[in-house]
Amino acid sequence: MTAQVAILGAGGHARVVADILMSMAGKGADLTIAGFIAPEGDAWLDIPLLGDDAALAGLVSSGAVSHFIVGVGSTCGGQPLRRRLASIAADAGALPISAIHPAAVIGREVVILPGTAVMALAAVNAGSRIGRHVIVNTGACIDHDAVVGDFAHLAPRSVLSGNVRVGNNALVGVGACVRQGISIGSDATLGAGAVAVSDIADGVTAKGIPAR
Repeated sequence: MTAQVAILGAGGHARVVADILMSMAGKGADLTIAGFIAPEGDAWLDIPLLGDDAALAGLVSSGAVSHFIVGVGSTCGGQPLRRRLASIAADAGALPISAIHPAAVIGREVVILPGTAVMALAAVNAGSRIGRHVIVNTGACIDHDAVVGDFAHLAPRSVLSGNVRVGNNALVGVGACVRQGISIGSDATLGAGAVAVSDIADGVTAKGIPAR
């Protein structure tokens, strides 16, 4: 049965997610984009705006929507908003679906849980585990046996070396690097261009080279 996917959000990140889903459909994935869910916004490439969060339950019950993916990035309300939107959609009866760009490289024995978006030119190497509703942004690199928690965001060109742990809701900024075996705590932020050479505790913001 074809997945009817609602994208939660209608901004730039949502359009990137839509582009990935269209690329997947072009490669044979059995899905179609039902539309964007947002209080305001515009249609894009004939993808309609379906209404705000309150419309989801009716869309699911009518069969117009069966699946969802969060299309809000960390800079547009952050992880709390992304978690809230996912909860609303799940309560409405929609199922999470992942968006993995055909130009991403996914290694063997990789686990990617539902709701995650993997953008073009990203690499997820052998043995890694990616949680629910994660953003693996454009050109991000996750090396072997890494573990990334739910709702984490790996920004464009960020790099996780092997055996890195990233906690739930964490943000690894644009171009940031994490040395092998390091842990980034839940709700932590590693700033853009930073280099983590030691563990970063839960809820801490670290920046610089080395990150402090």
